[in-house]
Amino acid sequence: MDEIQLFKRITVLSLEQATVLPYLTLRLAEEGANVIRMEHPIYGDPNRRVGDDVLKEDRIFSYYLSINAGKKALTLDLGTPDGQEIFKKLITQLRVDIFATNQLPGIMQNLGSSMKCSRRSKRTSSGSE
Repeated sequence: MDEIQLFKRITVLSLEQATVLPYLTLRLAEEGANVIRMEHPIYGDPNRRVGDDVLKEDRIFSYYLSINAGKKALTLDLGTPDGQEIFKKLITQLRVDIFATNQLPGIMQNLGSSMKCSRRSKRTSSGSE
């Protein structure tokens, strides 16, 4: 298989914030992976207010735009039963190859979305920055 085509066959579901994981998923998206990032519908990613307000839109500043280029995005409240059910469906129905998160250890369990569910993806990456 052509190395370039390899990334086009990968789906990444990412619960990300800060710097390291958003940069990793940016690189995967640049290589052709289907990257879907999740963020809380109210609080969102703190990176939304980093950089210059080039679009003159609240919470969509330059750093946020650049680090999320090429990614799909959705908002999901994992603190609700509906959000947890949607998360489980995303993992299985999208046939996620990689679930990546840089939330603090234990966050997924506290939200009711156990790593057992996320392990339904083919690969799981978990760490904190």
